[in-house]
Amino acid sequence: MSTLDLPSSPSELRALAEQSNAWPFEQAKAIVARLKNKPKDEVLFETGYGPSGLPHIGTFGEVARTTMVRHAFRALTEDKIRTRLIAFSDDMDGLRKVPDNVPNKEMLSEHLGKPLTRVPDPFSTHPSFGAHNNARLRAFLDAFGFDYEFASSTDYYTSGRFDAALMRVLERIEEVMAVMLPSLREERAASYSPFLPICPRTGVVLYVPIVAHDAKAGTISYEDPETKERVTLPVTGGHCKLQWKPDFAMRWAALGVDYEMSGKDLIDSVKLAGKICTALGGTPPEAFIYELFLDDKGQKISKSKGNGLTIDEWLRYASPESLSLFMYREPKAAKRLYFDVIPRNVDDYQQFLDAFPRQDAIAAKLFRRRDPERGLRDRPAGAVFGPGEEGQGWPAWRLARLVQYALSGAAWSGKRPALRLLRRGLRIAKCSGDDRRRAGAVVMTERSVMAGHSSLLRRLRKLVCDAGHPRLVFAAT
Repeated sequence: MSTLDLPSSPSELRALAEQSNAWPFEQAKAIVARLKNKPKDEVLFETGYGPSGLPHIGTFGEVARTTMVRHAFRALTEDKIRTRLIAFSDDMDGLRKVPDNVPNKEMLSEHLGKPLTRVPDPFSTHPSFGAHNNARLRAFLDAFGFDYEFASSTDYYTSGRFDAALMRVLERIEEVMAVMLPSLREERAASYSPFLPICPRTGVVLYVPIVAHDAKAGTISYEDPETKERVTLPVTGGHCKLQWKPDFAMRWAALGVDYEMSGKDLIDSVKLAGKICTALGGTPPEAFIYELFLDDKGQKISKSKGNGLTIDEWLRYASPESLSLFMYREPKAAKRLYFDVIPRNVDDYQQFLDAFPRQDAIAAKLFRRRDPERGLRDRPAGAVFGPGEEGQGWPAWRLARLVQYALSGAAWSGKRPALRLLRRGLRIAKCSGDDRRRAGAVVMTERSVMAGHSSLLRRLRKLVCDAGHPRLVFAAT
């Protein structure tokens, strides 16, 4: 095929995809190889979500990256094999602790240990805390236009969709225990069981020894830790759930999951779940391990702590395309998610966008046909940093440094007060849709400047005017 022609058929696109060594295509090639060994008509991609806290930007990253691999697989197979992406919520897990970033903490503390879908919603907007967080997850996935199916652990357990797989776990409980026990400390191993009964009396997920199990009857028995009475429950119908590693494995086997990625902190857990999946007669999915997302202090971001950036915070200052680029690049390198990274990623996205039509003739035609500027025109109204066309304005990182320089005592890289002032004091200028040259102009308002720094506007005005910055506008309000 000539380099001057666009791919005119799926086979030509496939040929180009096979030459790519980008990580999504490498992952997709592994799935193609998997299908050669075990052909099937549908490939199932899965992402997991623990709704113990509000969804964070790392949750988005896992779905976005999995979607990239799915698109690469479709290109490699000429879209002849059906694909599905399931966003699975582990909302039957017990509430282990009260999150730091929710209201009504005292009320939540009264329901510790109960499945998340049985814990009242502290926001009073949904039937349960699990339902609230599930709704938040679906809302921001929908906002980005992801093609996915939502699945609830509670629904799957209580509706009977997992019943056959749970019976298989009970039948092969010795094989499951043989995988799990060597990974546990002696004290934990003495009382471990893959099944967690849900107490009929209190509704709490119990971590108790199983004193008897009956594979034919499909039941387990335990001693109530408070009443000391022996209780027998079926493992089906939502009366029990599995510990999370066997649950991982059971789900893979029951649904036939072909691909799932996870963070570096779950490497050992993924290996154990793979062995259990095999013991249950399933085939573990292709796995991809990515590095963790960290906050500005180098700590792992957590849904229950609420540290790190949120989706809304990123989109308040930058386009969704810049966020997607951030997630695409170097998934095996740890990434810090705090405000300082936004300006640099905005600039990187713009530089790639500017360079794209110069790559070769094919890229130039794609550039014109697919109109990549549309993403910039349609960016959220709260975005601070505009497109930055060549010859206009400064890069976002330079504007951030300007604020740091103008703010006394904050003239060094990464100083939080200066960057906090930047995000509070800047908003996109209002202008007509046809005014393309001013579409990225930035407005700074005196009302939004933090107390004690009212002189910043005057300093910035002088610095910017001296430098001839054409796109920083000062408002009188």
